[in-house]
Parts: sequence; structure tokens; C-alpha cells
Amino acid sequence: MSIHAIGGMAGIGKTAFAVHAAHQLAGRFPGGQIFLPLHAHTPGHQPVSPADALASLLLTIGVPAGQIPADLQARTGLWRDRLAGRQLLLVLDDAASSEQIRPLLPGAGGSLVLVTSRRRLTALEDAQAISLDALPPARRRAAGPAGRPARAQLHRPRVAEITRLCGCLPLRLGCWPASCTTIQLGP
Repeated sequence: MSIHAIGGMAGIGKTAFAVHAAHQLAGRFPGGQIFLPLHAHTPGHQPVSPADALASLLLTIGVPAGQIPADLQARTGLWRDRLAGRQLLLVLDDAASSEQIRPLLPGAGGSLVLVTSRRRLTALEDAQAISLDALPPARRRAAGPAGRPARAQLHRPRVAEITRLCGCLPLRLGCWPASCTTIQLGP
């Protein structure tokens, strides 16, 4: 099993990065692909407990609800047993802590786990850390709305200001509305 912990501040694009990677790698995982939101920082939601997350995962792989044990340890055991010998790609999005993630990890095998979190999950054994940061200065100059490079070049000073106001966060820059044709900055 391979674990990659993708960390960075809010809006940096952790989920987009993980989902893009999962799409690129999906063909290598014939056992399936699962995306599970854990809601560590979702307004109006409590973080998903490991027991509830395991119940969702077990249902997703076809375990009938009546066969899901009530106990966390038993759910973990069943989850790992059902994944034995299976190559699964698992995206655990917006994790609160290593403790939330640990019971969800498949046992030994050829699975890949991509975990996103605003926190560094250093307590996850054998996890490869990937840190996403704001755009470096060279990329800030080229940054503009996704799919609209010509317009970005026409309004380079304005785009630079918008990039700065967005904290140089790629996710915020990619959300520039397609209907926006004129940008007014300042008085």
C-alpha cells in the first residue's frame, strides 16, 4: 500500500490535485476508485468519525448494511479483509487528523491512498508528504483565469493585481467567472 498525504492551506487546490491524480491513475487500480469526503473543515458539518467513514466505505464496496459491525475495530478488520488482494485507489478528502485516517487505511497490498488535509499528517506511518504552496513569483506573472490566456495577457496589470488579491492561490484564480469581460480595480 502506498499513502500520499497532500497538505496545504485552504484554497490551494489539494482536492483538485488529488482528483486529477486519481483520474490519471485510475487504470492502474482495477479494484476500483473511491472518493470519501471527511469534512474536517466543511462549514455546517462535523468531521466524519472513523466508524461512520468505515460504514460508508464498506457499503460502497458492497457489504450489506446488516453485515457492518457496530464496533470500530471490527469495521476496520472487515474493511481490511475485504480489500485483501484488491488494488484500490482511495481518496480521503479534507482529513482532520492521522487518527481519523488510520482505521481507514487498507492493509497490505497494492492499494494507493491519497489523503488531503490542511494539517501535516506526520503521524501517518510510511506516508509520502506532498505540500502544495501558493504560486511562486514566476508563475504569478503568467497566472490568469483558466482557459483565458489571451485575455489575461491583454489585462496583465489587472491580472497581477487580482492574483495578489487572491493570495496567489491557484484554486481561486481558476474560479474567475467566464462572463467577466471587464475588471475594475481601485477608484
